[in-house]
Amino acid sequence: MRFKIALVIICTLAMSFNVLLAQENNTVIVYDTFDIPMVFVPSGEATIGAELLDVQESCERLADDGIVRDATECVRRLANTVPEGIDWFVTPRQTVTLSNFFIDQTEVSIAQYQACVEDDVCSADVIQYLRDFSPFASVNEAIRYISYTDAETYCEWRGGFLPSATEWEYTARGNASYDFAWGNEFDGTRANFCDVNCLSGNQSSQWDDGYAHIAPVDAQSQDISWVGALGMTGNVAEWTSSMSNIRGNERVTKGGFYGSLPTGLFLWRQLSLNDEEIREGIGFRCAKRL
Repeated sequence: MRFKIALVIICTLAMSFNVLLAQENNTVIVYDTFDIPMVFVPSGEATIGAELLDVQESCERLADDGIVRDATECVRRLANTVPEGIDWFVTPRQTVTLSNFFIDQTEVSIAQYQACVEDDVCSADVIQYLRDFSPFASVNEAIRYISYTDAETYCEWRGGFLPSATEWEYTARGNASYDFAWGNEFDGTRANFCDVNCLSGNQSSQWDDGYAHIAPVDAQSQDISWVGALGMTGNVAEWTSSMSNIRGNERVTKGGFYGSLPTGLFLWRQLSLNDEEIREGIGFRCAKRL
């Protein structure tokens, strides 16, 4: 029923969206006025983040499947306890209620960001830095080497905003609070991470996701969340607008990236950086209100 209501709402938003692309399997996809596909995230209540027991259960599943050697060591690496609770790598567990919004179906691509540069709004330095350090990048790869400030400028240019960590995680995990976009059982063929092709030397050699490095933003069709968002588990981590609960002067990034090991892909995980920092493995996606 809620998706039928969504269709009625979408049809009234001619100034914000152009064309309804699809409605199937509980997925509503629209093109915004920049012809970028966005998925509809319905309002709802969800539990986000994790507490120590959740981390222990997640590590035990990886150990049972032979993905990590020791569940205790997995927990130690993921959730050292600090006076404020489990450490800053883990989003604090909480129950939240969110209103409807749209979010990009994929991470923002180089081509999409370039359009903002050509409109004299976004910084051309981001593109130049990318060309300097990744000269063979294709335009359909995720934009990276980008600061929070530059990502925010792009989303505002499109009439949107960077999602909060809560909105991002709800999009990725839904009411079921999955460890990964597809569920709780790890499947290394579904997300772009440090598999047998990875160049780091620390790869998980039993898996092959098809990519040694970054993948096109729409390539990982099996890394799909309950609302149809792609690539939230791996490929690049993503900026959010939220401040870190412990490192209050830093912004939260969510999701794993192509250099992550399986333990770095848990969707309740978080990292944080200051607004002007850049990383090769961090990109973003935008959201819009109804």
